[in-house]
Amino acid sequence: MKKLAVLLLVLAMVLSLSFVSYAADEAEDPYADLDPIVLQNADGGTIEDISTIYNGKFCDMVTERSGGKLTIEWYPAGQLGSLVESMEAISIGTMDLAKVDPSLMGEYSPITKLLTLPFLIKDYEHGAKVLNGEVGAMIAEQIEKD
Repeated sequence: MKKLAVLLLVLAMVLSLSFVSYAADEAEDPYADLDPIVLQNADGGTIEDISTIYNGKFCDMVTERSGGKLTIEWYPAGQLGSLVESMEAISIGTMDLAKVDPSLMGEYSPITKLLTLPFLIKDYEHGAKVLNGEVGAMIAEQIEKD
């Protein structure tokens, strides 16, 4: 199950469809009873790459919106290994998160190769509809099986 969650997170980040939504009453802290969690996020992209920049912002937003209860330590520019090494580490459970190319995910779950087809997703709204709908659920189910 952890593998599925990590792969889905990576997929969402790569497709720039990552969202962190927060809809809690400001008077209540929904994380008050939780022990702090720290995760590591490997990023093989260069520091100037737009997806790498937004991966760092994603990590900061998670920490901020969770009130520090969930911290994602960001390691850009291959500090924790190459893209392939990151995927291998996730598959054996020695790494928490990684931003990798969707083409690499196909080695672990072939259905994800569909998402690398050119012109499959025409725009942001179409991508969100596909990945958050029936097709996305089917892909997630297959990733879990693989």
